[in-house]
Amino acid sequence: MPHRPASKPAAFLFHIGALLFLLALGYAFFAPPRNAPPLTYFGVGGDPLSFIWFLNWWPFAAQHHLPLFHTSYVSAPFGQNLAWRTGVIGLALLAAPFTLKFGALAVYNTLMLAAPGLSGWGAYLAAYELTADAPASLAAGLVFGFSNYMLGHLLGHLNLSLTFAIPFCLWACIAAAKHGWSTRRLALLLGLALAFEFGVSQELYATLLIFGALAAATLYALHPPARAALARLLPGVSLGIGASLVILSPLIWQMLRGYAGGSHSVAAPADFSVDLLGFILPTPITWLGGHWLAPLTNKFGGNTAEDGNYLSLPLLLLLVHIARTHRAAPAVRVLAGFAALACLLALGPYVHVLGAEISTAPWLPASVLPFLKSMLPARFMLYAWLAIALLLACWLAAPGRKPPRYALLAACLVFILPARGYERNWTRLPIPAVFTNGAIPPGSRILILPENQVEMGYQYAAGLRFSLAAQGYLGTGAPARLARWPLYRALFVQKYQAALPRINPPMLAAFLAQYGVQTVVVTGDFAPGHTPA
Repeated sequence: MPHRPASKPAAFLFHIGALLFLLALGYAFFAPPRNAPPLTYFGVGGDPLSFIWFLNWWPFAAQHHLPLFHTSYVSAPFGQNLAWRTGVIGLALLAAPFTLKFGALAVYNTLMLAAPGLSGWGAYLAAYELTADAPASLAAGLVFGFSNYMLGHLLGHLNLSLTFAIPFCLWACIAAAKHGWSTRRLALLLGLALAFEFGVSQELYATLLIFGALAAATLYALHPPARAALARLLPGVSLGIGASLVILSPLIWQMLRGYAGGSHSVAAPADFSVDLLGFILPTPITWLGGHWLAPLTNKFGGNTAEDGNYLSLPLLLLLVHIARTHRAAPAVRVLAGFAALACLLALGPYVHVLGAEISTAPWLPASVLPFLKSMLPARFMLYAWLAIALLLACWLAAPGRKPPRYALLAACLVFILPARGYERNWTRLPIPAVFTNGAIPPGSRILILPENQVEMGYQYAAGLRFSLAAQGYLGTGAPARLARWPLYRALFVQKYQAALPRINPPMLAAFLAQYGVQTVVVTGDFAPGHTPA
């Protein structure tokens, strides 16, 4: 029998208890260091600093009556259109009261610590609605919230880690089908959830619509009795998408105005696709074998943060066993098929083995289409992990002896535990005194050399007292007009910065004059490379 709480109040308390447990687990594992310096953030590289900057920017711009979607504080004098950046405006607006009181750094760290727990709780709710089994649903929350996908993006991608809205949308659809919700109720919940997700990550909003349609198609094909329920849900889902677009219309208008306004992208779908061997070979963030196999897995495309497809051979075999022995169960059949489809698409336009292309893959036609070509296929593993978590919940909740199943799952999950030391994933950024002691006059336009993706942290620590001339890392890409300069690579691309001392002085003088640079600050520190967010 399913382990369902006896009453609605008991179920509510169990749901809240599950949330608190998942949040506490995330905090216990990733707790911040004691006596940390003033600018200590969760993650590595420059991506976290761009999110801290954005969390600060939206309330700062509103307070100072500045344009919300365009700033000259970076890439001065022409600035950047922020509508196409990973600006997490939905999070920033909700968190604005806390940002104004505690600062963007504290808000960012709190959101990152809460991300695995909140995302896991979303999967828990969807699994509970599907199985009516509380322990099995909690296991699903653990698998999804602390999956290899999540652990990778916790290295610094706030927009890709806080994924609660995605399983929440699934929960709403399952609940609407089971309990006969009205079209209006479903549309309202989906509209709000989708609008929030767009405000966290436009990329995940788009992929949610794509994979939502693929999930519906999988259900339609593999479980014909569900077709009537899909037809009943269609009006509510369609209206929900429409409602989200209405809510988002000011932001979408700004995006359309800025489209083709020009960024030079540094990410390509073929480079950020999962490796075929990545499903069974652990990466350095994995405890068992991650360090030993690093010489092999370092050949994977992209980087460690994006290699979210490691399932481990034991877990993969368990999933195959479940799909074969429980295929008579519609939920298992559909979830297994959808998980396999998501994994297939995550391979990207080409199949890679240890970084080498061996054949084309199904995503190839989509990878050249407008908008779709900007999606990074490795991130499709989010949907595979969600389906896997729900599949495991269905298996745990099925009739039969449950203790051996939980023991077997626990043994498999040992193979995907994060590496020792991963919990100390905190970066301390020393702030040179020149940025905070008043040596740079307010309103100055400065250039920081060498470029190392931490200039946003310096500007944030200085209270946005100065603007950054022709620089400012706010996610992937650089303004196209800047990237056309011959000395762009030597100034702003780390692997070419050895050529910095050999830059032609007249060309550098012309560059400084072109962008009205008043002060050049030379620092001696270099930070690790970044990951496109």
